[in-house]
Amino acid sequence: MHNQQENILNAAVAYARRDLKIIPLCSGDHLGMKEDHRKRCANPGKAPLLGNWINKASDHPEEVSGWFNKYKTANIGAITGTRGGIVAIDVDGDYGRIRLQKLSGGEIPLTWEFTTPGLGHRYLFAAPPGPPLRKFTDARSDAEHQELAFLGDGQQTVLPPSIHRNGIAYEWVEGRSPEDIDLAPAPDWMLMHMSSQYTADALFDDFEGTETDTPTSPTASTSTSTSTSTLTTASTSTTVFSPSAMSPKSSRSEKGRRLEHMMNQCREIKEAVQLQKSGGCDEETWFRIVSLLSALGAYDEALAFSRLSDKHNQRSEERIAQIRANAGRGAFGPARCTTFNCDAGQIKACFGSVATDSAGTPTNSPARFYRQDDPSLLEQVEKLLQRTRYQLQHGRLVEPAYNKNGEVSGFNAVGNFIAIPLRNVEVDNGVDVYRELELEGVLLRDGRRLRSLTVRQDEFPEMKWISQWGIDANLEPGAISKDKMRHAIQQLAFHAGSTRVYGHLGFRQIDGHWRYLHAGGCLGEPEVTVEVDRRLSRYALPEEADDLKAAVRHSLSLLEVATPDVTTLLLALVYLAPLCEALRTSGIEPSFVVWLYGQTGTRKSTLAALFLSHFGRFSPKGAPASFKDTANSLERRGFDTKDSVLWIDDFHPSSNPVEARKMEQIAQSLLRSYGDRVGRGRMRADASLRPDYPPRGLVIATGEMLPDGHSSNARMQSAEVRTGSVDLDKLTAAQGEQHLLGQAMTGYVRRIGERMSDPDFLSRLAHTFEARRALAQPTQTHGRLAEATAWLYLGLESMLEFAVEVGAATAEELRERLDKGWQTLLSLSNEQSEQVDGSRPARQFLSIVAGMLQSGSLSVRPTGRTELEAYKDIPPRIVCFEST
Repeated sequence: MHNQQENILNAAVAYARRDLKIIPLCSGDHLGMKEDHRKRCANPGKAPLLGNWINKASDHPEEVSGWFNKYKTANIGAITGTRGGIVAIDVDGDYGRIRLQKLSGGEIPLTWEFTTPGLGHRYLFAAPPGPPLRKFTDARSDAEHQELAFLGDGQQTVLPPSIHRNGIAYEWVEGRSPEDIDLAPAPDWMLMHMSSQYTADALFDDFEGTETDTPTSPTASTSTSTSTSTLTTASTSTTVFSPSAMSPKSSRSEKGRRLEHMMNQCREIKEAVQLQKSGGCDEETWFRIVSLLSALGAYDEALAFSRLSDKHNQRSEERIAQIRANAGRGAFGPARCTTFNCDAGQIKACFGSVATDSAGTPTNSPARFYRQDDPSLLEQVEKLLQRTRYQLQHGRLVEPAYNKNGEVSGFNAVGNFIAIPLRNVEVDNGVDVYRELELEGVLLRDGRRLRSLTVRQDEFPEMKWISQWGIDANLEPGAISKDKMRHAIQQLAFHAGSTRVYGHLGFRQIDGHWRYLHAGGCLGEPEVTVEVDRRLSRYALPEEADDLKAAVRHSLSLLEVATPDVTTLLLALVYLAPLCEALRTSGIEPSFVVWLYGQTGTRKSTLAALFLSHFGRFSPKGAPASFKDTANSLERRGFDTKDSVLWIDDFHPSSNPVEARKMEQIAQSLLRSYGDRVGRGRMRADASLRPDYPPRGLVIATGEMLPDGHSSNARMQSAEVRTGSVDLDKLTAAQGEQHLLGQAMTGYVRRIGERMSDPDFLSRLAHTFEARRALAQPTQTHGRLAEATAWLYLGLESMLEFAVEVGAATAEELRERLDKGWQTLLSLSNEQSEQVDGSRPARQFLSIVAGMLQSGSLSVRPTGRTELEAYKDIPPRIVCFEST
């Protein structure tokens, strides 16, 4: 106890000498605290012991020493904000980590960093002089200890080695303490969120005060005859339902009210606007916001948003005009929350519930907030119904009844709601195409909106989907009411747009050209929509590279972050994945698994996340799949990550035999699926066959060990990450420039797409593969291993040729790296060959026998009957009788 108090005293004085404003905090167990403090304190271990503590906080070592000699059990606090000279990032739970990754773009400067005993994390930065920095909090409303907070003026942070109320100490991360490194300045993205100007009113001023000219194009100029009292956004028959669709004639205050409401409700949109004002947001975010506003008919706002940044130019105007034209034709609907990388927890926090399609993908959209408080909704619904035989009466949908003279004799009630078709969606996953209908519901008694739903069209007529709206939506009794409601809804489909959505990543032929799909859209085709499972939402690439040469050079530098056997394998895998479609066409589709294994703490997951960032933004704790997932979900993700790399994490030993057996089964299923490129066959209820979902990309599995089995080892190429394999300084530097990897991949897949229709390109791939397979074959015990080596060489060669083309490497460097890479891959393959040979059942048996013979626990004797009798009573050893 005495040593602990002395450590805290010494640490507090040391912090004061570093100019931190220190205060004493109560102890976590309230030991040594007065009775009245114990009664009123709601925050043990964190409550200041000084009145007016913000002003009394001191950086004088003598004063601080006096306090901690007086309060001998106190914890250490440091005030944050401009007066304290520091700001802090407090990360709690997976939600906090995901939000920090999102807001920072993965670019967190190297600075003081410590862990909190509540399994949290805290970063400290130097605060700049100037206006106050307010606290920023982003938390999940449906869970405790799931938040991200930026601590500024008026707050304080506990410092190590203080003791938490649970009895555990706060600890500096190794190499990140004040003794190890300097305090880094607070990054701009953090200060932006802590600025007092970061409010909806301040952001909205730019829209309210900006006079814009509506962008025009030959297509768009004929599709803007819209008023605020109508439901259509164009004069064509494929307009998108938008109760709040705007035109240049509609009042700016009405536009402003809707847009401001959406910004206040959706933090992603609010952040995008602030980023656009403070220098310009990235390409993907720009496109999402402009497309969202265009789909809502808010064309003035889309243009005003773009003009907030100096990046806006004539090309921006032309792109907005094209996006507007496509929106007017109903080519796409409002973007979903998942396109903004929001998970189900965040969506539920914003909407109260999560709407999903038949595949379980959330369909909620920020567009709902734009329409949320539309007072004329019922009037607009009534106008829609004028084109049908149905009417609204006393809060119900009714159908007129006619007498024999053709006169209206009364009305038959159908239900108290109506569903409005927003969009007909044709979902194409590359194997089968199915149709979905996006609907938005309205309660007719008060105009209250019901959340949006996505319904498969083959399930639509049964009307069972209305149960997702709870008891509010009510049909009149009788089977006829269900059929009438179905009929009424379909009568309103005349205004719904139609669009084709791609449900996978990778290459597709679109309008005769090979284009690469990613979670954010399609490279080279901005109007193409891609919607994938939320676990794959991080697979998003930038539209263009800022400096392709620098990006590719950074990608090449990853070869230096760890030992060559690991980095060569991973880089070759990453650049081989986009070749899968071309190799499939040539009949030599890659069929193996890369397995990275090693003891916990060797940074294998960090390496996997870094290399996977060629396809998006990934963190060590953000694997898109794990061995705890079901076989079905892994199969579907392997199918959807076409021409990409799927990372499956956390294959570990378990003391629970059920869990261990399940993970082993998943591993074996994975190896056979990727090793044989097959999906599991299934039947529908009518005995017809469902489409198979074979893997169409590549996979990297990470874990603490390898799966068992001779045939399993032949289907993979493994590499062990040992303690010391990773150069931590180079790893940290590479992570700091992680965003460049996606830019390198954008340039690479564009190059591959341009050449995939060239027979010579496909022929050269096949020739190289066959030649390298023949070279590797003599040293391997299994033909699969030679093929894996040849495929990996193809990926490495393709990457290096691309580097030479863009000027990131010389021809001489290409030859040198290829030679070294080939030798490294051969060495890895030889090691894998030994593992395959060693895992043969006969070889394992002989190895066991040899060991027992050497230890003396097994002996060999003749098989004569007298010998059998002589040895029958010797229990300690195993006796093997040799035939005579």
